[in-house]
Amino acid sequence: MSRSVPWVEKYRPRKVEDVVYQTEVVSALKNSLNSGNLPHLLFYGPPGTGKTSTILAISKQLFGPKLFQTRVKELNASDERGIDVVRDTVKKFASLSSISVDPKYPSPKFKILILDEADSMTSDAQNALRRIMELYSKETRFCLICNYVSKIIDPITSRCAKFRFKPIKKELMLDRLKYIATQERVPIRDKALNSLISMTNGDLRSAITLLQSAAAMVLPFPKQLTNNKIPQKNEKEKEKEKETQMEIEIEKKDDEDEDEDEDEDEEVTTSLIMEISGFVPAKVINEFIETCKSNSYTNLVKKVKEVIYSAYSIQKILFELMNRIIEDNSLNNLQKSNVCEKIAEKEHSLIDGADEFLQLLDLAACMASVFQQIK
Repeated sequence: MSRSVPWVEKYRPRKVEDVVYQTEVVSALKNSLNSGNLPHLLFYGPPGTGKTSTILAISKQLFGPKLFQTRVKELNASDERGIDVVRDTVKKFASLSSISVDPKYPSPKFKILILDEADSMTSDAQNALRRIMELYSKETRFCLICNYVSKIIDPITSRCAKFRFKPIKKELMLDRLKYIATQERVPIRDKALNSLISMTNGDLRSAITLLQSAAAMVLPFPKQLTNNKIPQKNEKEKEKEKETQMEIEIEKKDDEDEDEDEDEDEEVTTSLIMEISGFVPAKVINEFIETCKSNSYTNLVKKVKEVIYSAYSIQKILFELMNRIIEDNSLNNLQKSNVCEKIAEKEHSLIDGADEFLQLLDLAACMASVFQQIK
């Protein structure tokens, strides 16, 4: 197993045809590949659905490995999102002309500039980018990648061919994860894979990363090779070593049955995946909700502190609470909407840097008030 290479890179699609469950996008881009012409692109949709992989795949098919390094530039707009970066880095790359070709590939005359997480760019930077797209459309094609297309200004969206990437179906995710597990010889059952898929909500990249992390906990690491010289052993040491080795082999034969039982336990389980992913156990959510129903402010404060000290992601706790509230048949639609609205407010406040304890306590008080209405 290759431990040095992230599996998300190792199993990234190499061709547009290999992209999973994005039929419309693949069909349109294959036509562009055949014609050698590509418009400005805007890929949007949930994370882990293949947006970056798709543009990288078509770029490699257009230019080949030799020209890819000079014709394609990828920027993460969340790190480099200011107007200065657009005016300097982006403009400098976009303005350069390209004349080199590779006869084995279409090698169109334009370059490709990929702006990942473009929805985090400031409005000033987006306006500057719009002007650059107008001036250098012959020399450079732009591909903007984002999760929320509503955060991209209209003058940019109107200049791009927009493609929505859908969340990947569970069946397709299961097939892909099974393939990777087989290739990497990871002992894992369908039950654990289904749990992994449920935790990642259609994010295949996150699922593959978690699978690799879990596999690292189960599979043995390869022995490290060193360049140090091994000191030579004398005859007595060699004889002792042989005797010791024989004793070990005898013990192994005697304990063969026990070893087989242990090997069966050495697999990636649902509990291991939950532990690595930081998934909030149902017990934590159940106890929190029951405390909200207890009508005791002292118990409420104590439980909120306990949840905070458990170090689970507050965002994940809010997500699980929202799901439980929606599924709670004892609440009417108005009560559910009030709690869900409060959860949304708390999530927004946390993103802005609010205190986790105070926000969760305020939510708990709101839930306690709602639960008291049904008694």
